[in-house]
Order: sequence, then C-alpha cells, then structure tokens
Amino acid sequence: MTLSVLFEDTRIAKKLSCLKGIDRVISYETPFLDDEESRKRWIRLLPPVFRSGDERKIAQNAACFGTLVRTYDELGYISETKDHGEIIADASLYTFNSYAIETLKKSGVTRFTYPHELSYREMKERGAAHESTLIIYSRAPLMVSAQCVNKNVKDKCFSDGEFHYTTLKDRKGAVLPILFNCRYCVNVIYNSVPTSLHKDMDKIREIGAEDLRIDITNEREEEAAELIECYVNLINGRDMGKAPSQFTHGHFIKSVE
Repeated sequence: MTLSVLFEDTRIAKKLSCLKGIDRVISYETPFLDDEESRKRWIRLLPPVFRSGDERKIAQNAACFGTLVRTYDELGYISETKDHGEIIADASLYTFNSYAIETLKKSGVTRFTYPHELSYREMKERGAAHESTLIIYSRAPLMVSAQCVNKNVKDKCFSDGEFHYTTLKDRKGAVLPILFNCRYCVNVIYNSVPTSLHKDMDKIREIGAEDLRIDITNEREEEAAELIECYVNLINGRDMGKAPSQFTHGHFIKSVE
C-alpha cells in the first residue's frame, strides 16, 4: 500500500510533506524544492470550485506526478493541457460502479477515489481496487460555497491568497469547521467529526485498495503531524499510538440505503 496525504493549507504542506511514510503529497503548489525527484512525489490539487481565470493560477504549477480533479469542468480543462501527469478523480467525481469508471476513463482519468457514500461491501462489489484510492481519514465536506461566509457576516475579505479558518454552530450544537480558501475564493464547511477508518484495517485490506489517503483540512500542524505518524504506523503493522478521540466511520460500515 502507498500513502497519499492531501493538504488543503499549503503552509502546512510545506512543513510536513517530508515526514517519513508519505509516498505522495497532494497540495495546490509543490511543497518540495524544484527538482525532478521531488516532483515525482507531488500531485497538484485543483480547487473545489472552478472559475474562469483560475487557469492562470493552475498553470503556475505545471510539471507534477499527477493532478487531482474535483469537478467535471476541471476534468475538461486539464485533459486539454500539458504536464498534468496522471489524472486522478477525487471522491466528488462519483464512481459508484464500473459504468461510471469507464466513462471517466474515456476522459483520460487513470485513478479514482472511492466516494464517501460507499460502504466497504459496495467498494468490493464495484471492483477496480488497483485503480482506486481509499480515504482513511478526512472531514467530509458538507457544503462548498462560492460565497464567502466571512464577507457576508463581517463584511470583510481577507484577499491575501492564504487559508483561514473559523467555525459555526448548527441547531443541534455541533461545531462545524469552515475553511476560507482565499487562493480560489471558496468556502468549505466540514463535518464536525472526522471520518477515521483506523479500526477497519482488516476490511480495508480485504477491499484491496493500493493507495490510501489522509486529508488534512483544519488540523493544526502538530495535530496533523501526529495523525500522519499514527496512520503510517498502522499501515506498516506497528502500534498506531494515540488514535483520534472523536471520529465516525462515515458510511464505511453502513451504506446510505
């Protein structure tokens, strides 16, 4: 098994990308020095919303091992460009079955990410495990918005191209993290509890996925480093150490039906 780590915040990616056990780093810009060996470990991350004009920002980071696409607009754009490397479909490009996989293959996709909604039994039935990535830790995105919460509530725009965080509380008192992606002017509202499959490694091995993925979203640098170390230990058959204290299995055990 290989391990990929997605960093939504480029600043954390640059600090943690060289941790032992990480095979691929997914981020908006390369966190490595500008050399060929480093770029073989970097997968370019595209934004959750693709606007006219984003092409210039994406083109600034060209040569890479692969490109993770999140929308069909991005898939159409990136398939016509050069130096995109392997085209990888994120979980938002649904591949519930073999028909969906074959359709995306015709657009140039060579690797797929299991949708958050599939249970492990459905993943086994879907097949193509050798071409798929399984997310083993992530905060599931509940909403992606092209409107800025901070701008609407506080009439303030950061406009600095960086990443900022806040929270909101729902009617049941759950605290939902919000990522302000000011590089692409997008907000992402995440689930209050991360999905973690650290207790399901037997089922994960049964599926046969060759690539596993950790998504670092709103975690602080120290917390992210600890999480990565825990999952690297787990994948390599060592004692995981300190596991996430609060987590959900998502739909991995129980399907959406």
